[in-house]
Amino acid sequence: MALAEGVAIASGHDLLGIIPKESVRVWIWNGEDPAEETERRIAALCHHHEISPDELTGRLFIDSGRTMPIKIAAMSGAKVAVASESVDAICATIEANKIGVLIIDPFISCHGVPENDNGAIDAVAKVWAQIADRCNISIELVHHVRKPAQGQHELTIDDARGGSALVNAARSGRVLNRMSTAEAAQASIDDRRSYFRADSGKANLAPASRATWFHLVPVMLPNGDSVAAVTSWAMPGAMDKVTTAHMQQIRSKVRDTEYRKDSRSPDWVGTAVAALLGLDPDAAKPKLKEILKVWFSNGVLATERRRDNATRKDREFVVPGDWNEGGGSHATV
Repeated sequence: MALAEGVAIASGHDLLGIIPKESVRVWIWNGEDPAEETERRIAALCHHHEISPDELTGRLFIDSGRTMPIKIAAMSGAKVAVASESVDAICATIEANKIGVLIIDPFISCHGVPENDNGAIDAVAKVWAQIADRCNISIELVHHVRKPAQGQHELTIDDARGGSALVNAARSGRVLNRMSTAEAAQASIDDRRSYFRADSGKANLAPASRATWFHLVPVMLPNGDSVAAVTSWAMPGAMDKVTTAHMQQIRSKVRDTEYRKDSRSPDWVGTAVAALLGLDPDAAKPKLKEILKVWFSNGVLATERRRDNATRKDREFVVPGDWNEGGGSHATV
């Protein structure tokens, strides 16, 4: 995702659903992978999004920590020693190439201080902030998360690895999560591992935003290599692919069979809807509830209280509502 954003900013193209407000030169430093791997990923992005490499010439700069290591600070006894020469060299490179955005991936590769030492991490973060101010640029630090706790299915910004000083020093932060099993069922996705979302974990200057989804797609390069490229993706709405025919069918079913509105009932009407749409009633329960919420609100379905013949108690049963069958526009509300 960081590479895709870098290519988008350098080229000015909409790669991930957002047209950059300003196109500037981008410098991407990967501290772990060889330059060839970064080049392959950029080639896949350009191929998939139909961007000519010429558009990135002189605008996108990449370096690898394997050939050009960066260590802006390290421990000297109990104190943090800033590598002033490295800082000056970074600033000189930024100014010589008129860089507007610098991406450091990953953060741990750019320093030599203990991750859990908040004081040391704060000092490193402040060095990057000083570089940003000195050169008038934006700096993005890609950071890892700690291993999730047992039973933890979703990561937050508080799961950032090491001390919290880095998160506290950052102007804004995002956290990435792979699509969950429940979300995959809601979207009718089989390969959930190729979908992920970015949540705004911290935004000092902006209101909290809703999650933004992405999809990793395989791209075949001319040399035969298959490389993943990221694209924007939208979580389908509950009513996507729900047709007027489905509405007619469910109205007919509740007219002929006793179904309950309560999802805890073994006769829950959601099971009938799941059968119509080819969904797993357990895995897709949130989606089924959303569909039923719409249908009850627009009059496709309604409830009627009457005696249950089996228990001889008053129960709430689902019946056809007062929806106007001639006005099929309600199908996509």
